[in-house]
Amino acid sequence: MSIVLSILLLEDDPSSIRLFSRKVQSAPVEIVVKEARNRETFLKELELSKFDCIVIDYVVPDISGIEALRFIKEMAPDTPTIIYTGSVGEEKAVECMKEGASEFLLKTNSIRLVPAILSVVNQKREHEARLQAEEAQKQSEARFRSLAETSPAAIFIYQGEKFVYVNSAAEQLTGYTNEELLNKTFWELTHPDYLEMIKQRKLAQRKGETVPSRYEFRIIAKDGIERWVDFAASSIQFEGIQASLGIALDTTNQRMLEQQIRQVQKMESVSTLAEGVAHDFNNVFNIILGYASMTEVHLNEPDKLKNDIKTILDASARGAALVRQLVTLSGKAKIGNEQIDINTIINEIVSLLLSTFPKTIEVVSDIGRTSFIANVNRSQFHQALLSVAMNAKDAMPNGGTLKFSTKRITGKKLQHRNPKAGANEYVHITISDTGKGMDEKTKTRVFDPFFTTKEKGDGVGLGLSVVYGIIESHQGFVDIDSAVDQGTTIHIFIPIISSPKFAPQVKEEYVKINGGSETLLVVEDESTLREFLRVILEEKGYTVLMASDGSEGVELFNDNRDKVALVISDLGMPKLDGLGLLRKIQEIKPDVKVIVTSGLIDPERTTEILNAGAREFLAKPYSGRELLLCVREILDSAN
Repeated sequence: MSIVLSILLLEDDPSSIRLFSRKVQSAPVEIVVKEARNRETFLKELELSKFDCIVIDYVVPDISGIEALRFIKEMAPDTPTIIYTGSVGEEKAVECMKEGASEFLLKTNSIRLVPAILSVVNQKREHEARLQAEEAQKQSEARFRSLAETSPAAIFIYQGEKFVYVNSAAEQLTGYTNEELLNKTFWELTHPDYLEMIKQRKLAQRKGETVPSRYEFRIIAKDGIERWVDFAASSIQFEGIQASLGIALDTTNQRMLEQQIRQVQKMESVSTLAEGVAHDFNNVFNIILGYASMTEVHLNEPDKLKNDIKTILDASARGAALVRQLVTLSGKAKIGNEQIDINTIINEIVSLLLSTFPKTIEVVSDIGRTSFIANVNRSQFHQALLSVAMNAKDAMPNGGTLKFSTKRITGKKLQHRNPKAGANEYVHITISDTGKGMDEKTKTRVFDPFFTTKEKGDGVGLGLSVVYGIIESHQGFVDIDSAVDQGTTIHIFIPIISSPKFAPQVKEEYVKINGGSETLLVVEDESTLREFLRVILEEKGYTVLMASDGSEGVELFNDNRDKVALVISDLGMPKLDGLGLLRKIQEIKPDVKVIVTSGLIDPERTTEILNAGAREFLAKPYSGRELLLCVREILDSAN
């Protein structure tokens, strides 16, 4: 038996009606849409028909959104209503919610349309079920079970932490049978990464704080596969006892598609940056080669020689920083979220753009010295800011100004702009350009996947849809201001942490580096680098043994097992790699201390190395100071 939802749509624009119809066709249930393009038709439909949900555009020529809401309140008071419109002022949005709107959606957020319809309809039916339960509890439960068993959404009812009812869709989602689920708790299905977040929201809810009733997280199915779910929770009475109702939609495939879109857009960004990166690297190498040739000329002039060496070191650091930024963009630098100063990320992006954008575009920042600590995925956030910058670059073909700025805003104040802002504080990031700008019609579609104003062959048009997805995954919001020939400003709001859980790092230049008399084994196949390591370590008093590959390194360690206090090994080497060397010397001496270095940064590989027993992973390029600090720290640490 299929479920059919009847919806009344108040909308006068034919193209918007066609787009709405296509959107609802993707729903997991059949949706029948009745159109009303003016006041007369709308009032007639309200009088003659009953609908599961009403969706209205705020601006229709002969009836405003507020008027429509008041007619609904009078003629169909129990029907949930969604305002689905273009950009309107904050005051109008708040007024609509006060007049009884169940949801307020911008057309730029069309991906949430179907879930919102299903949510408000479910909420309505839950409300009706509760009223019916007061009169005839058994009949109400029978009707509920009939609805739940035909619902494509997974439905869970739990009292405390224990499930007391699940539907067949819940069995399909989790892979567990009904009996198995009734012997499990909510937390046993929840992925460990999301336990704390959900518990904190439940605690805040019990304290009376406003928290989102729906959110996305991962569950672990019976076969061990992780699945993403869009989960909505509410309170109900079940068999006369207070309980919680959870409705879950499987969004795993949608997430995978979003990831693919991000990857395509990332490659587009890298391609655009390639010419600028090559230019900057050539400048760096030219500086190094030029000043290296001057050192021979200045051998007898200490001051000039010192300046030559300092210039070479500064250029090398500049090249290393550019590599780190590209690695961050690739997504290979970190996995998951971490507490990061948003201003630090913006400084990194500005630095990258200064190196790669045409000199006709002035890139400036106005972020001050205030820190805004947020829990973000560094790589994804880099990509979001870079995507905005790329769009701005394309909008300024003849040059212009791209400006980044940040400031603090309270969640209460932001609610006037976005009623769903639930965090205490946000960082408000603005990225503005002086480009061509866009008209209202374009502005309403810029966050749609694959929408683009570019000519064929100039890109796939994924930038701002990727930005929207990334920022939404961080519980943030995106908005846009633009006008033709007046430039564009992107507003990004990200929740910030009032009490970050990390200590400031001590700057290296103020740390005294101690040497030692221990014996160290260096295993490195690059001869010049191997010689560099020998020189800086011996200058600090260490005795250095050297091997050019993993097999030679194992032999040297075996011959000097009682002398070697620490092994420094490259990861990628001929005959035997760094991981293989680590495992073989552990068989000889289980408590051996090892530092593994590599120019390739793969988070999974790094984790494997550390889990295998390496004491530290040092990413190339590293300075002599970084290496000496790491060596001394490992030697002084307990086993």
